Amino acid sequence: MAKCDLEIELESADARFLGGELVRGRVIVRADSDVHCRNLSVSAGWFTRGRGNIARETGTPVSVFSGAVEAGQTRSFDFEVACLPWPPTGDGHYLSVEHFVEATADIPWAFDPVVTVPIHVSLAEVTLDQITLPSPPTVLGGMALVVILISAIVASAFATIAMTGFGFWVVLVLSGVIGGSMAAIGIAFYLLPWLVLGHVEVQWGQTKLAPGERICGTLSFTPRQSQRIEGIDLKLSASERCVSGSGSNRKIHQHVAFEEVIQALASTELQPGQSQRIELVGHIPTIDLYSMKLGDNELLWQAEARISLSGMPNWREKVPLTVVPGSALGRAIDRHGEAIESISTAGADVNAARDVADGGISFGETVEQFWNVKDDLALSTRLADAVVELPMEVDAVIDRRLLYTPPDEPKAYPDGHVVLAHYDDPPLPLTLHIPGHLAGAVEDLSGQNWRTMGEVMGWDAKGQRLRIRVTDA
Repeated sequence: MAKCDLEIELESADARFLGGELVRGRVIVRADSDVHCRNLSVSAGWFTRGRGNIARETGTPVSVFSGAVEAGQTRSFDFEVACLPWPPTGDGHYLSVEHFVEATADIPWAFDPVVTVPIHVSLAEVTLDQITLPSPPTVLGGMALVVILISAIVASAFATIAMTGFGFWVVLVLSGVIGGSMAAIGIAFYLLPWLVLGHVEVQWGQTKLAPGERICGTLSFTPRQSQRIEGIDLKLSASERCVSGSGSNRKIHQHVAFEEVIQALASTELQPGQSQRIELVGHIPTIDLYSMKLGDNELLWQAEARISLSGMPNWREKVPLTVVPGSALGRAIDRHGEAIESISTAGADVNAARDVADGGISFGETVEQFWNVKDDLALSTRLADAVVELPMEVDAVIDRRLLYTPPDEPKAYPDGHVVLAHYDDPPLPLTLHIPGHLAGAVEDLSGQNWRTMGEVMGWDAKGQRLRIRVTDA
């Protein structure tokens, strides 16, 4: 048995942090008997949870104590440790990520007691070298797959002859029939589209993208024959791919986390010799779904160009995508796929952004901008500096009034109250600071839309909430 018990108390009650932020708290040591602790250390880290083999990373441990603790004694030691910046906390289907703070006591000739508490880590500013990305998959052409398949069948045939002594010609003929059939099917899938469409070429644009950014491609070909097509599409997809076990027990688990099909051309009749040039345009959704590789667990993005042919196999080409936070690419992207040119990134400093805001911006536009950069600490802070104290008409759906003001929440009024609310679309959380005389009236509006005058107080990065001071009801 361990000679002491450990407990961790965090300074932050909600245990929510930004990547790389310092986590403060204390480790409580309760000794059952006299114990000498060679080292009491605290570290922060993450691990994966789901169907795949567990991956885990722990940051550099911080030593907080070394020495003796007497029987029956309870001692506490303050600590300060940085949580890891990547990956952020997330729940997926087969792949989830959890962050933690862990304390370990190194005790000679006894089991080392360990205590772990979970924390929630939101994405802050990261660089590409902090992100482990999946390796690009090896893409084989149609004919290469046919050759590999025939080779496998022939090798299996000779192995069967060697092991069973079964008639050479019988096995060879059967293998020829099976192999020939499979080859014919494979060649048909590869050749038929080529015979109709000719050489099809897709030129892809940038494939390293941020959420909200545009993926572009140009598909061109000159049909050889008259043929009706059902359409030309661009399909974007993100998939979890997790490996469990090893060797003969190795299993692969896959789940499509996101899929969208964008039609580039409707059903039409192709005429021979008429060159076709089709623009493929899609947008990476503004969701926290990033390319990553965590041990045997991956999240993979890809784009697929597809020509749907009537009565024959479709033509398709796939390309892997890398989707990372905008800060890792040195840019911020709005939900329409363009670099943000308005109040969040105008000019080189806050004054330039302020000039844009002073030109007249609605509350809805302000919310839209915060929604676009809510996962980027640097840009959200910069945006808050640009619009702070600007008067505007506020629209909010009231959630509830807090009975007590949280200790880390600024005070707008001496007798004021804090009301939790949200904007309708996009559903950005809001924290409203209202004067005391409005408390009763606001409680009656729970679940309803409230329009009032107010001004931005700032941005709550931990809770990803926009703070508003109500100035007139």
